[in-house]
Amino acid sequence: MVIQNTETDPGSAADLAEARRDSDESFSSEPTDETSRTCGGGGGAPAMTEEHVVTGRWITTTAYCGDEVRLQVSLTGFTENTAVRIEIYRLAVDLSTTTIHTINVTLPSSVGEERWVCNAPSADWRNDRIKFRVHASGMTAAAEASNEFTFRQRPTTVWSNLNVAHASPSGFVGLAEIHDARLEANRVHLSMKIKATGHAFSDAKKEAAKTLVQDVWNNGFTSKKFHRTGCGRGATCDCTFDCCKADCAPDNQSQRQAGAPLPARQAQ
Repeated sequence: MVIQNTETDPGSAADLAEARRDSDESFSSEPTDETSRTCGGGGGAPAMTEEHVVTGRWITTTAYCGDEVRLQVSLTGFTENTAVRIEIYRLAVDLSTTTIHTINVTLPSSVGEERWVCNAPSADWRNDRIKFRVHASGMTAAAEASNEFTFRQRPTTVWSNLNVAHASPSGFVGLAEIHDARLEANRVHLSMKIKATGHAFSDAKKEAAKTLVQDVWNNGFTSKKFHRTGCGRGATCDCTFDCCKADCAPDNQSQRQAGAPLPARQAQ
């Protein structure tokens, strides 16, 4: 765009040239890339120009809780060894946000890759969307990642026979522990079969023995959970949801075959 003033002295060519330069710099026809957030502001921070651009994206976009995932940060127009702060946050269904992890790092070059052992931030982890924002040193605004990360659903399995033979001291009959197991969406489901051998066992004693065994299993697992072996946090995992941990729900085989298993304890 050229700004002309008909009242300007024809001899002021320098003033007219300066006005033209100012107008060309103020109004640009170059397209703006909306996928790249430019950051800037006052207080001595770099201006919002194409020379200072911060972008971020998830390299790993879905994984199981406890997996190591990767994200990338790119800087344009910054010097080497720029300090950045990466805030990983949960975007809930109601669009509220909660920061769940922060990474402070100095990028030696314009592109950096960081890793995070992901952990579910809420009981609604199956629906949570995980995003991150990047704060670069000297910038007053943060850049939002261009994509998001979600948690993979835990796999489920069919019934698997896990019969186990236990050795007994001399003079005693060996013990065979017969139980099946199935990994369900929110629990490990065990089905046991109890068979009495040897001396006569009345129906009342069988029922009492069955109840005793079930109570021992239920009470023994009340405060215990099965933990995913592939979780990167190992024994130090502090997850409180059923993301990489699962409750145990035992019942007896006759009930399962009859289609009436004991009520399952839901994962917290």
